[in-house]
Amino acid sequence: MRKRVWFLAPAVAAVLLSLAGPAAEAGTPLAQPTTKREVPITDPVPDGFSSWQEVMATQERLDRAADQITAAATGVRESGYAGLVVEPEARRVRLYWKGALPSSVRTVVDATGVSVTVASARYSERQLQAAQDRIGNAPAASLRNARSRVTAVSPMPDGSGLRVSVEGSTIDATSLTAVRDAGVEVTVDSAAPALGSRGNDSPPYFGGARTVNFSAAAGCTTGFGIFASGRTMMVSAGHCARNGDQVFDGGSDLMGTAIGVLPSKDLMLIDARSSGVVFNGGPGTGEFTNRVTGAGANRVGDFVCTSGALSGTRCNIKIVALNETVLVGPTVNGTINVTGLVRAEQQNFTNAGGQGDSGGPVFAVGADATTVSARGTITALDGFNQPVTCTGVINGRLCSWRIWYASINTALSLYGGQILTS
Repeated sequence: MRKRVWFLAPAVAAVLLSLAGPAAEAGTPLAQPTTKREVPITDPVPDGFSSWQEVMATQERLDRAADQITAAATGVRESGYAGLVVEPEARRVRLYWKGALPSSVRTVVDATGVSVTVASARYSERQLQAAQDRIGNAPAASLRNARSRVTAVSPMPDGSGLRVSVEGSTIDATSLTAVRDAGVEVTVDSAAPALGSRGNDSPPYFGGARTVNFSAAAGCTTGFGIFASGRTMMVSAGHCARNGDQVFDGGSDLMGTAIGVLPSKDLMLIDARSSGVVFNGGPGTGEFTNRVTGAGANRVGDFVCTSGALSGTRCNIKIVALNETVLVGPTVNGTINVTGLVRAEQQNFTNAGGQGDSGGPVFAVGADATTVSARGTITALDGFNQPVTCTGVINGRLCSWRIWYASINTALSLYGGQILTS
């Protein structure tokens, strides 16, 4: 079936609350998306590179080396692995390890074929995870006072301690019981995560298209197609629906039913015929599609792009933290802590994502810039602490240069699925 793409009519947009912005003019047809077009990255190319394509080719090599190193570290009993940072601009990987680096890991490091710097860490990943869990599971009274409230916590990638984010005073946060009793060094910063066609897609559905859940009054974005339980389905954000809710596309056609909603990971599946393709460009003008070639691990230091139904394609977004616990709520599924999220920041402090983009695809552009590799689906934005001018649909929305997203590898593991490729 030929793909149809239309703007969302205002009558539908009116039911969307904080997750959606106003629609563009009703009934305006969009150009038919085309394939074999490079993902547009308009930000300045990092020094030392001639193009973003060269940056992404370098990042691919470093990510392959990082995969080999972390696999070797996983096999070490009582591992001192603390973290790993990919540095495309410096063409190297930084590995942080508590104690002496085992010979088995050193052998893998030496065989990667890329520059790897090994540095000493104060804590191991395992120690920081235990401390993070203590804060994430602490009583609410120990996470807030009159001037400060904990909103997120994650391990520092260099193994130096935990990053605790707060809404309100960062100074007063140091006296919070959960922070004071963390048992490891804590760095406090300010962040306030808010849960964050294109216009009218048709089956088989692509990632990056508009979705509407009338019963929850939520407008979100499709993520990535996967194959699970013997059929194709679409991954999106768990805060966009409850199990059993009907999810519609931007033209009010029924996509399918929300199933497998996992609030603590902010993941869900839409039981709809889907494909290994995502929208880029736009929204509304210059839209096209790109093939998904696979899925990959998230690495601190990697560059990624987002493709929200209301913001359009946004790039030059760098991963700054992994395995972050974000304390959000209320959502359609209640007040929850979302664990295992990735924090990423647009390097020129322009829009990385906004309301209505929730569930949308986060991806790394391939060395072949007409292809993408899945990395995750958008969960939240820091629109209250770090607001910026929105792109795409501008008025009536919050957008931010800082976002959080759920890892696609987490989704594939929990749903027993495989990424759809094209």
